[in-house]
Amino acid sequence: SRGIPYGTDGRNYFSQEMIGEELGGKPWQTHPWLQFYAAAASYALFGVATFSTRAPFALFGLLAVAAVYALAREQFRSKRTALIAAGLASVSVPFLILCRQGRYYSAVTLFFLLSLWGYTRLINGCRQSVWVLIVAATLTFHSYHPACFVLLTGLVIHAALFHRDKLKPLFAALAVVAAVNLPWLLWLRAYPIRNHHVLGASRIMGVLPMLKGNFDVFLAASCVMAATLVVLVLRGAARKQYPAGMRDLIDPVCLHIIMIAGVVAASLIPNVPFFRYLAPAIPLFCILAAVVASAAFEARPLFGAAVIAALVVTQPLHKLVHEITHEFKGPMEGIVRHLN
Repeated sequence: SRGIPYGTDGRNYFSQEMIGEELGGKPWQTHPWLQFYAAAASYALFGVATFSTRAPFALFGLLAVAAVYALAREQFRSKRTALIAAGLASVSVPFLILCRQGRYYSAVTLFFLLSLWGYTRLINGCRQSVWVLIVAATLTFHSYHPACFVLLTGLVIHAALFHRDKLKPLFAALAVVAAVNLPWLLWLRAYPIRNHHVLGASRIMGVLPMLKGNFDVFLAASCVMAATLVVLVLRGAARKQYPAGMRDLIDPVCLHIIMIAGVVAASLIPNVPFFRYLAPAIPLFCILAAVVASAAFEARPLFGAAVIAALVVTQPLHKLVHEITHEFKGPMEGIVRHLN
């Protein structure tokens, strides 16, 4: 009713690592606010319910699939690659799980993709797309702060490597993003962090088991991609899909690799490397897989179809369907039953 998020209504607390109590009656600082306003708007339209909680984030997820198509089409100038990428994203179980949750995961993924689309359009000569980059990057910041820092850093690195002539308009756009969000950055300095984690060898070794669990879902698909690339190289078919030259392929592929590496590195900073921190990297991985599958299809349609089928089979869709269609008595259900 006060128009901004709080950790308490004066009687009840929403707490994360006791931060709700430390903030007292101050506005909530633990997470960006875009997700709260999206949920509030949905509640105003549909009432407070599970459906209305998930609806805006499911919509963000649907739009993210469309953004995957638009980004892949802009980068690789191939409708087939774009369709495969969007198709792989739409059956990606990690992506679907994150989109079903009433939190920022699908929102940050959508705006991260739109930022990359705006940047790609900018380096392709569309100067008006700089505003898409500015708006999308700002919304990325207000969806999940670390993702915005990864995004901006990755764009500068990529432009310095491949498009130095675009550094000036890029820095101008990033300056606008920084100026718009500077008040929020200054305000967040007051964030009451309980634990300070230093990224070192001992910390990385400590989180490796969790990271392995996060990346297991990508392992099988990566093996399919690697095997396909070996076959394509041996057949001399890798360059046939992109007649403009290998540089036109390396350029966007490196952009995705830079962004994925940045997202993975940023996921090591929090106390626990939850899978949700990898959300923006999932569709980028799907686009890379689509590039490989499309090249295989160019070599032989049957080969390409087999690669796509193998990539889809690596997704545990049957487990997701079972979870959705069957009652699951998890810890949250136990807590709710106890409170009721």
